[in-house]
Amino acid sequence: MVLHQREQPLGAVTTRLAVADDALCLSVLAIQVFLDTYATDGIRPTLAREVLSAYSQASFGKAIAGARARVIVAEHAGHMIGFAQVTFPAGHALAPQGVQAELLRLYVQEPFTGCRVGTTLLAEAESLALDAGATVTWLT
Repeated sequence: MVLHQREQPLGAVTTRLAVADDALCLSVLAIQVFLDTYATDGIRPTLAREVLSAYSQASFGKAIAGARARVIVAEHAGHMIGFAQVTFPAGHALAPQGVQAELLRLYVQEPFTGCRVGTTLLAEAESLALDAGATVTWLT
């Protein structure tokens, strides 16, 4: 059974760095994708608190304004459909040695999976990490 099948080709997807005005849409998109992925058995109070804290409009506003993170958004027909968030420097003991950056999040709305949106966002995130001097990009 196919849940989401596009009847027409996707068409143009654009990417750009997030700006302060994107925090609201980033928050809602992140909550939607996170819950669709991880809350398949429903919502419990601990999950609800985590989601409202980690994916709040304020947390995205702080990330966009901060010096340690970059957020890239993907848009289609004027609508935000995905994003990638890179943090640097971001060391992890299990990552290879070097100047490390973390791909903290790469989220794409379900109807747009399989359309190379994630691949495009990953390439943009890797490019940002390299431009910031990272020699290693890791994720968990």
